[in-house]
Amino acid sequence: MKKRNWVFVIIFIFNSVIFIFSAAAAEKNFKPIIIEIKGTVEVSMDTDKWQPAKNGMTINQNNSIRTGEKSRVKIKFDEESFSEIGEKALMRLETLEFKTVVKKTLFSSKEIPSKNIKINMAGGSILSKLKKLNTESGFSIKTQTAVCGVRGTSFDVSSGDNSDIAVLEGEVEVANPQFPDQIIRVKKNEQVNVKPNAVPSQPAAIPQEKLNKLIESLKTINKDIETEEKTGIVNNSFSLLNETPTGNEYEYSVDIKNIDSSKAKIYLVILNEKNEEVNAILMKCVQDSKNYKDIKKYSAKYIFSVEGKFSHKFRIKK
Repeated sequence: MKKRNWVFVIIFIFNSVIFIFSAAAAEKNFKPIIIEIKGTVEVSMDTDKWQPAKNGMTINQNNSIRTGEKSRVKIKFDEESFSEIGEKALMRLETLEFKTVVKKTLFSSKEIPSKNIKINMAGGSILSKLKKLNTESGFSIKTQTAVCGVRGTSFDVSSGDNSDIAVLEGEVEVANPQFPDQIIRVKKNEQVNVKPNAVPSQPAAIPQEKLNKLIESLKTINKDIETEEKTGIVNNSFSLLNETPTGNEYEYSVDIKNIDSSKAKIYLVILNEKNEEVNAILMKCVQDSKNYKDIKKYSAKYIFSVEGKFSHKFRIKK
């Protein structure tokens, strides 16, 4: 009898530990990040100061994002939830909460992870594809004239003087904050318009041209979700080319991964025996590719006109 009790206690503790670590992992992974940038995109961290957005940048509560003309940015909330912000947009991540809610019954209790995301759109458009949320979680977008609440769906919100909400999957609840009790449920392939001082329009079919365009955008919203990998040197070598009266000429080459050759500059840096910089030579890309992840090869030549002990390194400027 005692043996069975001990088995029960061990199993109970083991299951509790698994849950604690699972919840901790979920909370750690609940950090929205930027995964793709096109054009001019800037981020503000709680202040009026703006800085260029970068792939892999974490977006925290109260951070804001703005996009320029012909620009867009993709945000990954978790492995199954993404948003794409269109051109000339301004949004703020108003709420970003993760907590554990305890659901109790007569004989047991259950801990449920709760995620709550609220986005405030001052202008522009945002297309979202979200996994189904549990009853304790929520995702909402607020514009000047509308509040949209979902628990897992795909939808597009355009904000200006009016707000347009188009639903591609699932269902979205829409209301004007001035009339919070007048809620309109918008279903798949339907859209509504919300004007100032008015309740949302009745749902209508999304025009086919607009629907096709949104569907195509939705197909790629969770593509290329890998964050920018760290640039690094894969291989490098040097060899003697010529022995000249003015000195020995060497050729240096280096292979670099995860680099944009159209923006980055690679320098060959010559160091003396005191590890002091003697010269820096801009290297030429001799093996290029438009694919960011493909290895690029750079080369440069250098003549040592004085005797001494020298070493070298490579400097990468993005």
